[in-house]
Amino acid sequence: DFLGSIFEPGDIIELRPLPPSAGRKWFELSELPDAITWLQGICHSESSRVHAYFGGNPRKRRGGSQEQDVALARCVFADFDGGVVVEDAWSRVKAAGYPMPTATIASGGGVHCWWRLDEPISDQAVWHLRMKAMASALGSDQSICDWPRIMRLPGFRNWKHEQCPLATLTDCDPTRVYP
Repeated sequence: DFLGSIFEPGDIIELRPLPPSAGRKWFELSELPDAITWLQGICHSESSRVHAYFGGNPRKRRGGSQEQDVALARCVFADFDGGVVVEDAWSRVKAAGYPMPTATIASGGGVHCWWRLDEPISDQAVWHLRMKAMASALGSDQSICDWPRIMRLPGFRNWKHEQCPLATLTDCDPTRVYP
């Protein structure tokens, strides 16, 4: 539900597990079941402690992970760290005058809010400025404004915390699309 809300069919999505030795995979939405099966296979146990991340912006080609490999941005997003819970993130969103996010993820150590755009942004500098302005208005993480940014994928454990919480999709409405 989440990836289908923020990507289009034909977009190339990068799965980047960490540590890097776990490998990488690039896929389109139609290939999602196989990609998730692969990821589940390498993230299966506490002994592996592999984190599941994905590229927040579609890639131009399979194998692309760098700035020059990003095709465009279909979303803007915010990362609330430091134990922020969903209700607190939504309060900040409302207080800053932003609409309800398209999707919200409890990342296991904070919250990620995603806003799907009605038109993609192809200008990296414009997207970067919008992301910085949004982070400033929301009091969220300012460091996630790079074009090839990877973000935590819901449905997998966050091994950075003692409790090893599962990152979960707490809200998703693909009809919430914004200018």
